Amino acid sequence: MVPGCLLLSSRYSLIDVADRFNYGHKPPAVGSSRDVQSLKVGTMKLLAGAILLLIAEHAYSHSLLVQFPNNEHAATVLVPASVVALVLGALLMTWGLLTEARSAKN
Repeated sequence: MVPGCLLLSSRYSLIDVADRFNYGHKPPAVGSSRDVQSLKVGTMKLLAGAILLLIAEHAYSHSLLVQFPNNEHAATVLVPASVVALVLGALLMTWGLLTEARSAKN
């Protein structure tokens, strides 16, 4: 069982805690904690952007595949939802790529 104070402490991340319990020691640091934090944030932006792009694609394809009685209602809801998800996904992907490029320079 993992002590609660270890999980609540800002000194350790969950990855560090898992590494300590799996390997018995902390892995060597690759860079500063600021670099690691920016890498994690950039990766999460890319992942969230990719998920939103998938949501946009699925919403648009489902709006085209809905059968006759409900096709008008589905198109009025799903097409704007897919456009919103597409725009948000593209913004997050771009932001994440810029963050990754900037952290790779440093």
